[in-house]
Amino acid sequence: MSTSIRHKKELRGKEFFRKRNENHIDNSFIVLGHLLDGYSQNSWHVANLGVSITTVGVPASGKDSNSLVHSPSVMFAGTSDGKVRIRYSNISAWSTLASGFPKILSIASDTLHGVNYLGTEAGLYRSFDGGRTWIKIAFSNYRVQDIDVVPSTGVVYIVIDQYNPGMNLTMGIHKSFDQGSSWQGVHTGYLCGDVFIRDNNSILAACSDGIINFSPGIGTVLGFPGGVRYCVVEHPDGHVLTGTDDGLFRMDNVSPQGFVNVLPASTINAWVYCLYVAKSGYIYAGTSGRGVYFSTDSGLTWQPFMNGMGAYEEVNDLKTSPTGHLFANGAFHQRVYETIYPVEPPQTVKLISPNDDTTGLISDIKLDWDTAFTTDRYTLQVSTDSLFSNIIINDSTLVLSEYNLQSSQLQSNSEYFWRVLGKNFAGKGDWSQVRRFTTGILVGVEEEVSEETMVKKASISVYPNPSKNRLNLSINSKSGGSTSVKLYNTLGEVVFISGDISLENGTTDYSINHDLPTGIYILTAVINSSSGEQSIISQKVSVVR
Repeated sequence: MSTSIRHKKELRGKEFFRKRNENHIDNSFIVLGHLLDGYSQNSWHVANLGVSITTVGVPASGKDSNSLVHSPSVMFAGTSDGKVRIRYSNISAWSTLASGFPKILSIASDTLHGVNYLGTEAGLYRSFDGGRTWIKIAFSNYRVQDIDVVPSTGVVYIVIDQYNPGMNLTMGIHKSFDQGSSWQGVHTGYLCGDVFIRDNNSILAACSDGIINFSPGIGTVLGFPGGVRYCVVEHPDGHVLTGTDDGLFRMDNVSPQGFVNVLPASTINAWVYCLYVAKSGYIYAGTSGRGVYFSTDSGLTWQPFMNGMGAYEEVNDLKTSPTGHLFANGAFHQRVYETIYPVEPPQTVKLISPNDDTTGLISDIKLDWDTAFTTDRYTLQVSTDSLFSNIIINDSTLVLSEYNLQSSQLQSNSEYFWRVLGKNFAGKGDWSQVRRFTTGILVGVEEEVSEETMVKKASISVYPNPSKNRLNLSINSKSGGSTSVKLYNTLGEVVFISGDISLENGTTDYSINHDLPTGIYILTAVINSSSGEQSIISQKVSVVR
């Protein structure tokens, strides 16, 4: 039976570290203890599963009636003995979800269509019910080393990393547009270890013929770092990084100067098997026998991330849960690791109420949004314009996912825009979508009427107040003109509207007969003076029965 070049190197690597550990005392771990004393964030929770953990992944809930309902804490782990383990709540609560597979190598999910994928030493499997049942769909007897899904479309990329003598067009990269029902080659005939989906949905690939950038119809070789290339990622700044059997290499995509070895294998005595880039720009690297390293400066310098992780741990896979915590497989110590603190900021907040473009709000407003996972604080902004250049509320101290907006903070008959973001230990999430609302005549808000308006231009008095069946209006205008009168209920609905009322120079009386139910109403009079000026006067009116 043939064995891939990568697999042979993994076997040789494990033997190298076994002999090395038996014959040497490694002083670097003594130094490491001092480095980590003051950095409690650099810590892992651990679960011992009693079998080598080969991969981790985020499950997608299936779309059929038998699908599992997953909480944000649920994770998958694949094992060397062909079992899918599932974690529902805490790091120790692992159980077997499915079994009977060949050695599991990769896990991925299509959350858009509710599909889970499983790559094994002998084929690709798929589940439509949240991982409860699986069927083999393609590439029987081939090693499916890596699976990646484009989140926005569900397009699936897989890597067949298996060498057979002679020309073999199955090994390499394939993709599917129909949830794995059919496949087409992207880059075949070469050994590949990993693909990385870029923001523009093109891909980077780590292959035996180089680090390649695949845009539609074009494959551009970026370089040939290391001997065997296991993984590749792109930093938000544009730097491409790749893990190899010679260490970790970094390339600047903006001004390519070639790949530079920023974490040599000879320095850490390990190869770099996997990489993960957080939105913050922090990079995490899993190794063949030194656990995890991380960088906070886009890959220029590195330090261990091993507090709580077993010595000489082999990490082949790094994934984050929906709560933003980083998971690592422990192939050497038969463990699954989860960071104590999230490495990703909260997910984007979803606004709940009021609905977008709500109009006629006339009282205090409750702004409500969905709780974002692992959020420590929320920031709320309310502005009078959609660009948020005139912000009237900017509160970054909110713990609850709601805010009571007092009518006294707003103006009547005005337009407002609002948005929310969450933040946690790892940083700030993205702003939510912007929603708009418009106020009517606000209940309980005394409209500002200038002394000039009250004395020189116009005024209005309403009696009796409270009223039963009749409202009497006494309108005082210094220059005559006309007016119209409206009554609003507390929902902002117009319950009465007058025609044009001619005003004398002085006092004009007007009566409204009504059968309104008990409640609070807002009376608004728009007064147009003979001199061409306009005044808007509002008063609160009570009706009792």
